[in-house]
Amino acid sequence: MREKKIQEAVLRAKDKGLFISNQLNLFMDVHNCVINGEIDIDKLNASNGLDFAHDIIGIQKNINRVTKKLDNHFVPRCA
Repeated sequence: MREKKIQEAVLRAKDKGLFISNQLNLFMDVHNCVINGEIDIDKLNASNGLDFAHDIIGIQKNINRVTKKLDNHFVPRCA
């Protein structure tokens, strides 16, 4: 169920042209944020366009691929 919600967010990001890397990387980044409690996937999917874009781009720019957590004090609006 969680993966389906994450995929919904990834497809929305794709439709909005918000990919910095690619679909698989964004899926893994958002998945890690959900698992770590850094983002509420239901809030993200229900968010308006500006908050959604802020969180998706911020996640991609601030994810630490070693720790799998957000760096640079970035806090998603849908936390």
